[in-house]
Amino acid sequence: MAEIRIANRKIGEKHKPFVIAEVGINHEGNIKKALRMIDDAYKSGAECVKFQSHIVDDEMIPNKVVPGNATETIWDMMTRCQLSEKEEIQVKEYVESKGMLYLCTPFSRASADRLHRMGVKAFKIGSGECNNYPLVEHIAKFKKPIILSTGMNNIDSIKVSVKILQNYKVPFALLHCTSMYPTPYDRVRLGALQELKNAFPEAVLGLSDHSLGNYTCYGAVVYGASILEKHFTSNKRWKGSDIPISIGPSELRELIEGTAAIHQALGGNKCILKDEKPTIDFAYACVVSTEPIKKGAVFTKKNIWVKRPGTGEIKAKDYSKILNKRTNVDIPANTQISWKMIAENSQKETTNSDHKYTVWERGLSALQSSQHINNTILATGLAKLGYKAIVEKYIYVYPSNITKIFKLVPEVWSAIGGVGIDLGGGVGCVASTLAKKQLVNSIYCVEIVKETVELCQPLVKKRILKNNQGKVISVLGNFDFLELEDNSLDFALSWDSMHHSENLLQTLKEVRRVLKPGSLFVIVDRAHNDATPNSEIKRMLNIVYSKEFLKENFREENTVLTRKENGEHEYRFSEWKNCFSKAGFDLQRVLVIKTDTPENRKIRNDYNAKEQFVNFKLGGHGHRKVMFVLKA
Repeated sequence: MAEIRIANRKIGEKHKPFVIAEVGINHEGNIKKALRMIDDAYKSGAECVKFQSHIVDDEMIPNKVVPGNATETIWDMMTRCQLSEKEEIQVKEYVESKGMLYLCTPFSRASADRLHRMGVKAFKIGSGECNNYPLVEHIAKFKKPIILSTGMNNIDSIKVSVKILQNYKVPFALLHCTSMYPTPYDRVRLGALQELKNAFPEAVLGLSDHSLGNYTCYGAVVYGASILEKHFTSNKRWKGSDIPISIGPSELRELIEGTAAIHQALGGNKCILKDEKPTIDFAYACVVSTEPIKKGAVFTKKNIWVKRPGTGEIKAKDYSKILNKRTNVDIPANTQISWKMIAENSQKETTNSDHKYTVWERGLSALQSSQHINNTILATGLAKLGYKAIVEKYIYVYPSNITKIFKLVPEVWSAIGGVGIDLGGGVGCVASTLAKKQLVNSIYCVEIVKETVELCQPLVKKRILKNNQGKVISVLGNFDFLELEDNSLDFALSWDSMHHSENLLQTLKEVRRVLKPGSLFVIVDRAHNDATPNSEIKRMLNIVYSKEFLKENFREENTVLTRKENGEHEYRFSEWKNCFSKAGFDLQRVLVIKTDTPENRKIRNDYNAKEQFVNFKLGGHGHRKVMFVLKA
């Protein structure tokens, strides 16, 4: 794609439209008016303000020609509106002092030389000079980018100017223009942009527009316009030949914001977006029973149909696959049908011994700390008690509340799709909960404790995912050694496990390696205020677990076990952030999540992170967690 650069601003179809606020001669020779329009353009969000440079006796001979949009001769008008060199320098310096780009159109050789002396970053050549080939060549010799308007010209006459610019190796852009003031909408001819593109594929294209309002500029973006030029004034009640076709400050802001939005909306293809999932949940239809169905009965068009919402397991597209099959359970009316209700599709109960999982050997033998011994005992005990005990004693948060946590940040929820990984996935509750999303293909659930993988994960996956247990790939492995290809995953998760890493930076780098560029890594963990002293961190790590804790975790009550020996680490906000940066992640958002209690209402973080209160228990100390959203 064609691209030019003016100063540090890249201009082309890959970039948001470059909007030029054309003051022109709307100042009527009054420097105070000129400075006010610069101020108002700046406040409206403009990044470029353009003027016209007139040195009348070098531009024209005395004449009595009256422009179509004026009541006086062009000689008298330009004599009144021309600024001195000193004033033009003042205007340029004032524009640039506000961080905007200054552009100006020279109408003669002398004015072009003046602008060159002033050090302009680029030249704008007006439509009337498009076929003024001597002047075009004179300006081209300065070797600066040129924006050339093409009103009152056709492809053949434009070709001559383009050839001159190419001979001098000058970066250039062509603006389609209709030199009528104002231009009727049916004379704007946006289709000419495509004609210019075909004739000059190497050119950046744009529209210099004299129609009323911004409508045609919006349409031009769709046709590939990367530059949009509109006459601009601070006050439409001022006198001036170009005031009637000029936009005001509010319209300029709308033009800048509107064309940027349209540019963002261009392209793409017709597919189902991950972001459409919330709408799918209510808009899709699923197969449901329309009347009570007895066990062993056949599904017919009379007893099943397709209805909203789209949260059921069998979508409308699979309706015909269900007809004439038999149910293996009694089904009440208005019940969403699932695959397990269909006799010939029902699966055998999966036992623990049949649970298949993947083993990543690297780094397994190195991790034999007290933490893993403790979790081995815990997993063995909880598996005997069943699913409810596993959720309550291991992760402390029910699946429905896990979903609520991730939905607190819309961009996080929408990013969960494709193939992902849950690091330190434990019993698989988080992975299984998120794998229920239709847009999730699979999640690697990586856990270091064998008994947790073998005994607990099968129970959790079966309860939450039922016949879709295969969407969670159980992995016995070390999250510092992920046996996955680079840039292969769409998202990554970690719930209360990163603080167990023996080398946090190494772990983060390994996650960064396997994530696709631009994908998210969402960490739900804990973080301490930066003001927390080292002595307090040390005290927390040296706490010896109580007899009650040991008993609940199936340990002997006389066991002496500190939090540090159990694999705990305590990090401050800034320490987390430092590791994220070193690992190559961009920290997108920090959200502190708290169970709504009087104590938690009093405690505030010193990281200026937004805080969100929830009406359910989060587990862990103080029922407080922090969500870090990282972008690879």
